[in-house]
Amino acid sequence: LHSFPTRRSSDLDMQGLAGLTNLRELNLTGCDIDDEDLRSLEAMDSLRVLSLSGTAITNESMGVLATLTKLRQLNVYQTGMDADTVASLRTFLPRCKIYGAIRSR
Repeated sequence: LHSFPTRRSSDLDMQGLAGLTNLRELNLTGCDIDDEDLRSLEAMDSLRVLSLSGTAITNESMGVLATLTKLRQLNVYQTGMDADTVASLRTFLPRCKIYGAIRSR
């Protein structure tokens, strides 16, 4: 399932996505979502690939992302997550290749 960039988070039904618990890949690149929206994905424990590049998530999303233990690929390029947070996230998701976050706090 691929999503397309939207202008408002209301355009993207995050609660509806959360109901797709067997989903393995989700591309939210460029979508207007933030930390609060991302909480809807906590139940998606089958996710293997997640792209959040160009979204408004920040370091606050680390807790949600750390629960997605089956992730094998995560893209947080051009988000509000900094390099230190991504480094911490790698300890929670050691089998996940994480792309992005080149600046430090």
